[in-house]
Amino acid sequence: MTAGTLLARLDALRPNACAESEKLRWLERLDGQIARELCLTHEGGAETERDAPYTAATELLAPEPYGEEVYLSYLLAQIDLANAEIEKYDQSAALFAAAWRALADDLNRRSAPKGASRFVF
Repeated sequence: MTAGTLLARLDALRPNACAESEKLRWLERLDGQIARELCLTHEGGAETERDAPYTAATELLAPEPYGEEVYLSYLLAQIDLANAEIEKYDQSAALFAAAWRALADDLNRRSAPKGASRFVF
């Protein structure tokens, strides 16, 4: 999924006054967190250094079926925080935490952490 596709879905779900550049910055920050905390810590995790600027055409890191939920809930939380809608932010942040956990759990099921030894009976 590209960043532009996700932003179009976000704007359809919740119209907002946040600039696209700000939303792209939020997505770039989240992709960096996904790369550092999930991808690079597991065997087979790809290096994710981006040479090109982060744009609407950028492919997002988190795979489906978890990616859309992670990104949307994160962006909704950031919009709620920017609008100082704290109760909405708390709900969106809780949804993001659950989506992040589902993504991390899936990755942990599919690949071993780097440097981990396999325990065999």
